[in-house]
Amino acid sequence: MRIQIDVAMTYRFPNPNTVFLALEAAHAPGQEIAYESLLIGDADISRINGDSDVGQRVFARVPGYEMLLNYSALLDITRPRIALDGLDAAPWHLLPSEVVPYLRPSRYCQSDKFVSFVSKRFGGLSGGKRWPRSAIGSKPTCPMSPAVPTPTPMCWKPSPDAKACAATTPI
Repeated sequence: MRIQIDVAMTYRFPNPNTVFLALEAAHAPGQEIAYESLLIGDADISRINGDSDVGQRVFARVPGYEMLLNYSALLDITRPRIALDGLDAAPWHLLPSEVVPYLRPSRYCQSDKFVSFVSKRFGGLSGGKRWPRSAIGSKPTCPMSPAVPTPTPMCWKPSPDAKACAATTPI
């Protein structure tokens, strides 16, 4: 399967700033990056390895008062498809330690609030049956407007002066 990712963000700062980013597709087994581009204006960029050595994180030292960011990637998913609907839900106490940190809330995906979304959308299902391919493969839309009051799975507005949108679209 081929996936196109497009991200556009604008941030305004009261002073020059250093921004920590975790947004690029990981160069990892199971996916090949056919194309990617990260443009951050006149920022000075440095990179470190991501959590558990998955992908990289970017420090962007922005010399001015605004950061315009554009990221695009074209990925080929090469890992085999797994029939999720046959998988059972794992009891919490049996989860492997390396996945537990991903259950904690983050600034952009508040997992404690995500529970109600999942319950409404997939309430009667458990395990792998909660994630039907039709829900994962849909083409999301992302309104770029201050009317987006709180984070959603595809759109977020992290501060009054920031706009952000990410769209992941199977093509």
